[in-house]
Amino acid sequence: MQSTEELLARVEADVLRGQDSILPVYLTLPSVACMVTALQLSLRHPGFCRAECAQAVAHVIQCAIARVEREGFNAMADLLRLGNNSARRH
Repeated sequence: MQSTEELLARVEADVLRGQDSILPVYLTLPSVACMVTALQLSLRHPGFCRAECAQAVAHVIQCAIARVEREGFNAMADLLRLGNNSARRH
């Protein structure tokens, strides 16, 4: 069994090697909605403070919403955008 340090070193090598890799993810519309919602909630969590990670998550959210809209699911895209506004009150 490998140590945590060994695993982290291997992960770091993967990250460096795969920086420019595009990994397609295929999800159903309900799965995309759940994923985007979970990511939006994660950005609101006070413990989620690393700026570069938050920027990456925000980018994934925006790309997912844009793809939903490009596929013609405009109402879902509008609904998902509402989740970007943390000050929204019901």
